[in-house]
Order: sequence, then C-alpha cells, then structure tokens
Amino acid sequence: MSYYKQPPKDENDLLRADVATALWNLIYHEQELVKAQRILAYAKVILARADFGFTLQEAIEKDKQREDDLDYPVDATEWFQSRIADAAGTVEHHECELTKAHAVIACLKGIVARLNFTDIDFAEIAKQQKTRLDE
Repeated sequence: MSYYKQPPKDENDLLRADVATALWNLIYHEQELVKAQRILAYAKVILARADFGFTLQEAIEKDKQREDDLDYPVDATEWFQSRIADAAGTVEHHECELTKAHAVIACLKGIVARLNFTDIDFAEIAKQQKTRLDE
C-alpha cells in the first residue's frame, strides 16, 4: 500500500511514495502505541486497586473464550476483563505494526542506497508525514 496523490511518474516517485507510506505507518503506530500503553497501564492500576480476583493473563484468556460466544459481558467483572484484554491486544497490535514499519523502512533504505537516489530524504519525508498525521 502506498500513498499516491497522483500515479507515480517514475521509479524515483514510486519509491518516494513508498517511503512516505512507510514513515506515516511508523509515526502513526508509534503514537498509537504510546496511547495504548498508557490505557493499559491505567487499566492495570484499576485491576490492582479494585481486586477483581483475576490477572491480566486470565482476562486475556477469558476474553478469547468469550469471542466465541455472542454473549456480551453482563457484570462489572466481565466487562473489565474484556476491557483490559482489549487494551492488551491493542498494545500488541501496534507493537506488531511498528515492527513491520521498521522492517519496511530498512528495506526501502537499502533499495534507495542501492539505486543511489540521493534526493529521497527520509528525514524530510518523515517531517511531512508527521505534519500530515497531525492535521
């Protein structure tokens, strides 16, 4: 998946769009991971303070079982198990996507270097993508 305002004009334009997409993904998942980790941290505090009688891992397992059922959590404990499991899953998702983004950027840096496309400035494109994401 690449970000194209227009179809690429040449191979340089194609790589520039791929770099922009990869950097956008990196910045996005970094930002979302910070949010997700904060939510999970607060949920862990609630779990410890409210003494629900289950661990995070137990909540995750219970939530996996619940996914097979159509029943929505019916009490506070079940709801919180679902909520904290969801928070943990969100952290895991953004960590995975961030790892993929880093791998794609490494590949693109190798290709850009191999082709000696010195006009593809990763830092400048990252600034543009950060601005685009913040809009």
